[in-house]
Amino acid sequence: MIKLLDNIQQFLQQQTVMSIAVHSVQGFWAANCFYVFDDSNISLIFFSSLSTQHAQIMRQSDLVVGTIATQTDQVSEIEGVQFKGRAILLNEDT
Repeated sequence: MIKLLDNIQQFLQQQTVMSIAVHSVQGFWAANCFYVFDDSNISLIFFSSLSTQHAQIMRQSDLVVGTIATQTDQVSEIEGVQFKGRAILLNEDT
């Protein structure tokens, strides 16, 4: 099982918005999504309509990359993480 550093885990729990990017033969697509961090599974869980462009692409290719960052005016204060992973549809009815 993967163990995250405490400061990364705390950062992921404090933030609420991530930026994701997906890719298909038609090209790249990016989107911002609200998320919750599931520390027991080291997972980012987000809700999105299956009719969105990014959701349609994720149904074709489950590879996802993204970023989570703080919002600040000072470059020296920027904190964030970059990630890659796989999108898994938890429930088609929601």
